[in-house]
Amino acid sequence: MHHGILAADTSSTRLLEALGRQTGAFVVVGEAAPIEQLDPENDDAGFALAIGESDGRAYVHDASLILSGEPDLIAAVSRDLPGTVAGAGAETTSGTYWFVAARDGELLRFHFNSYWDQDAPYDVGAPLASEELDPLEDLDGVGLRAALRELGFDPEVLLSILLVPYRWTYADPPAAGPHGLGLATHLETHRFPDAATLPKPDVIQRSGGAFDLAPPESRLPRGETGHQPRPQRRRPEAHGIRRRLGRLLGRG
Repeated sequence: MHHGILAADTSSTRLLEALGRQTGAFVVVGEAAPIEQLDPENDDAGFALAIGESDGRAYVHDASLILSGEPDLIAAVSRDLPGTVAGAGAETTSGTYWFVAARDGELLRFHFNSYWDQDAPYDVGAPLASEELDPLEDLDGVGLRAALRELGFDPEVLLSILLVPYRWTYADPPAAGPHGLGLATHLETHRFPDAATLPKPDVIQRSGGAFDLAPPESRLPRGETGHQPRPQRRRPEAHGIRRRLGRLLGRG
């Protein structure tokens, strides 16, 4: 999975209006079409989004990997509508996963993790029931989509409905708020100290002879076997040991 999904229990028009009040311009760049006929690549005009609706709910295919993971923005939009708004996504080559859900301005659930540069996930709110069977992190996004379904959304419709292509100019980035600042504080505490400690991507064998290039901490979706994820933790590198000894001895 290498994209994000944003969903809201409102029309696509109202969702765009609410987003625009929080984070600037969204510009139409083409006619509505199935997702396989759209260009999902970001370019000089902005980040690529594709927006449609089904059964009274709006859905956004988010190639920016930003919009669907902004907790303060999503909480603010849910207050503005008001209603339920959820964002989910992953960039599995780096082992990065996020899930955000808010209702009427209240953040219900926020999960962010990146095996590439942090040694522990960040979590706010009680886990959803779906997470017991399908955790939020897996290479195919099964757990993320299950969480969206629990909130009343159907992320699979992005594959069947017509979507209008937009560019998000990012001229007015989302304002920093308490949830984003909480994540920033967590990352400062749990970030790997230098590049030598970063997990390296590995070839992960999949069923049917397929494979993914992803960190060895990555998980397969429920029911698929063949790869045992390595635990996510800080590696006891020699320089780290020296730094801790230096502090103990008054030299760090």
